[in-house]
Amino acid sequence: MALDNETRNRILTTIDGMREDIVRFCSDLVKIPSITPTYMGVDVDEVLGGETRVSEFVAPVLEHLGFQNDLWEEAPKRANLVGKLEGAGGGKSLILSGHVDVVPTPNPEKWTDPPFSGAVKDDRIWGRGSSDMKGGIAAMVKAVESIRKCGVKLKGDLLVECTVGEETGDGATVGAAATVDRGYRADAAIIPEPTDAIWCCSGGLLWLSLGVTGKTGHGFVRYEMIRAGGQGTAVGVNAIEKAFKVCAALRDLEEEWGFNKNHRLLPAGHSTLGPNVIRGGPGAIETPFIIPDICTVEYCIWYPPHLDVEAIKKEVEERVQWVAAGDEWLKDNPPELDWKFHWTRYAIPEDHPIISTVSNAHQAVTGTVAGAIACPAVVDAAFMTHKQVPSICYGTGGLGLFSIHGVDEFVVIDDLIRATKVLALAVLDWCEVEA
Repeated sequence: MALDNETRNRILTTIDGMREDIVRFCSDLVKIPSITPTYMGVDVDEVLGGETRVSEFVAPVLEHLGFQNDLWEEAPKRANLVGKLEGAGGGKSLILSGHVDVVPTPNPEKWTDPPFSGAVKDDRIWGRGSSDMKGGIAAMVKAVESIRKCGVKLKGDLLVECTVGEETGDGATVGAAATVDRGYRADAAIIPEPTDAIWCCSGGLLWLSLGVTGKTGHGFVRYEMIRAGGQGTAVGVNAIEKAFKVCAALRDLEEEWGFNKNHRLLPAGHSTLGPNVIRGGPGAIETPFIIPDICTVEYCIWYPPHLDVEAIKKEVEERVQWVAAGDEWLKDNPPELDWKFHWTRYAIPEDHPIISTVSNAHQAVTGTVAGAIACPAVVDAAFMTHKQVPSICYGTGGLGLFSIHGVDEFVVIDDLIRATKVLALAVLDWCEVEA
């Protein structure tokens, strides 16, 4: 049965009446610290269990709405939650899935309010995870609650999921992908990440660790290393400078990628090679008085959805080999490349009906068109899509998107309410309403 105007308006009016409750629920979620325990540099013992506490907070809400819950751990103290509401039959099934983990909060003293305050002021909800993506979780749960409040019954099955580990790619093993492996499948999935466009694809992400070695010596011998007629590499080799030489070559490659690695759904020049962490020195001794013999550069490499990861890696490796071959030291002491992590790309067809379903719902709520574009980052949708559950992202978006991972993260309350409405209408349209 097609969604009639009377039902649509009843749902939207109900959500307007739930505004304070939705804000409170989102704020309460933010107040539960749930930092990804596998995030680099965190105290695992201190943060482990936070993800589970979020799922345990959501579980009774879903149970009250009639969902059959499954709360389990794929990794110790890291519980996923799947709630299933069986439909009457004859409709398509849908998953609403959100990750409960958030990134750490370095420099908490720089925040206006404590990072996990969940403060509500200035028409916003503040705190780590408010936008990424406790707001999305609140929107999907309250969207379902509005449907139940109105007594509307669905034809298709509806699954609501809270999963762990998205921020470090654990979704590929113990998070979102694990829910599919456990048997929770559907005709499509919506992940309410902080976007008010529809993310139907994303590029891939690689973590490359580039290691360069040098040769120690007393700091005073530098003139012998760099001046014409000096002893050169016989007395010392500065590993940091050699790494900079390789970095410069990769920066040139990055410029080339700005022209030849574009994708029409991504911003121009999105494919990049970022040298985002650098460590170097004479071993572990942090002194400038010894020539450094070790340098490591950690790269964040983004590539577009239509390209193969092995081809990308080969291109990077060949550029490093090329610059090393032209250097007296590096040709005999080549840089070491360690591909530490790969977050796979994904894409679903732009004419997939889940895209038009969400687009129509967005237009019904806002009067504007939500375009299908590529996610500029990476999301759990990749892992679910690769397991044959076509997935898109749509959620709170707005200004809050640009606050994620930073100081004073926030979600705009109007965006939270809008997302709740759109998700509710999308569920009704996709799963269909029983007559």
